[in-house]
Amino acid sequence: MCHLAVVSLISQALSVLVAPANPVLDYSTIQRQECSVLPGVSYVSIKVPETPCEVRMVKFDLSKNKDLRLEFALCKTNRAFRLTPEGMAKKTAKETGRKAVAAMNGDFFLYNKGTPKNDKPLTPERPFGITLSHGKLLERGCWGAKGYEIIGRRKDGSLGFGKLSSEGEGESFKAYMDGAEVIDAIRVWNRPLQNGKVIDGAVHVCYPKDNHKNYPRSLVGLGTNLVVFLVADARQVGWSLGMPSAHAAEILKREGCTDAGQFDGGGSTALWLSGKNYLNRPSDGKPRPVANGLVVTQ
Repeated sequence: MCHLAVVSLISQALSVLVAPANPVLDYSTIQRQECSVLPGVSYVSIKVPETPCEVRMVKFDLSKNKDLRLEFALCKTNRAFRLTPEGMAKKTAKETGRKAVAAMNGDFFLYNKGTPKNDKPLTPERPFGITLSHGKLLERGCWGAKGYEIIGRRKDGSLGFGKLSSEGEGESFKAYMDGAEVIDAIRVWNRPLQNGKVIDGAVHVCYPKDNHKNYPRSLVGLGTNLVVFLVADARQVGWSLGMPSAHAAEILKREGCTDAGQFDGGGSTALWLSGKNYLNRPSDGKPRPVANGLVVTQ
């Protein structure tokens, strides 16, 4: 395990030195493959040779499979605050009585390094923002429940992105996205694709300088009857060196999305698909347990 960690750190350091500075995406050289997994579900693999960068996506066409549902999941259990995306998928399947199809990591979270001291527990590894599911507030988040961007589901069932506001406490708690009440919500860093326009200068709430770097990325895109999970690997010489968030947004636009939000990246970036395990290669060398995320069930 120690050897793998050292190799991972060396690869990450080298990737910073050899990665070119944001080459323009050349779609004449991009290699794209797509295969159907289930009705309305397909797996897409993209290779960007200029960087290079390996991108993996799962596309959900809700018009072709009306049984698909996007779930907003909190990973906290009686034993742990964090789970891998696969663990999160299994937890969600158990809670909903449905089959988990795919899962991806979500928001940033408090990250404890070390062990409890003097019998005092470590700070709970909570997500930065809200986790709201089926109208129930599972986690308010370290930053409270207002003033940042979210992906959410309105009461009419439609999905979208917008700014979070809220009112009330406990059973009377209500959350809103651009003024419309939502029953599901998770925070996103920023929105690099808005109304069909790629926002190259979108500012991250966290780590703003990383917006234009080649970096491991996790994004969720939305279109008409369409949900897309996207991850881009990085920090791995000989495999993938990453991409700026605007490039990931550009790819999502070409896949049919009009809007997209970005989640925690880096070592948290991971995309799990039932029957195929993890589609990408997390830069930590293995999937990192995270605090929340998205799961598609049927």
